Amino acid sequence: MTSKGPVFFKQNRLGLAGRRFTLYKFRTMRQGAHDVLSDVTDLNSMTTPEFQKKKKQWITPIGRFMRKFSIDELLSLSTSSSAI
Repeated sequence: MTSKGPVFFKQNRLGLAGRRFTLYKFRTMRQGAHDVLSDVTDLNSMTTPEFQKKKKQWITPIGRFMRKFSIDELLSLSTSSSAI
């Protein structure tokens, strides 16, 4: 709606006992944000105000609304419960 790309965000994660599962969420950031933001060499830099400002620039207007009310997490709840 406010940015081009798929509605859903797909990510592979490790669950209980190291089992892999695919997590689906509503996409709240512009396409390609995960690739740019996950290219962090130092995990401590993720907590800096500069990184947080950079991260906020990638969030779509609808994504901001969805995050505020945790709507983007609804799919991940159903995905993670089926992975157990």
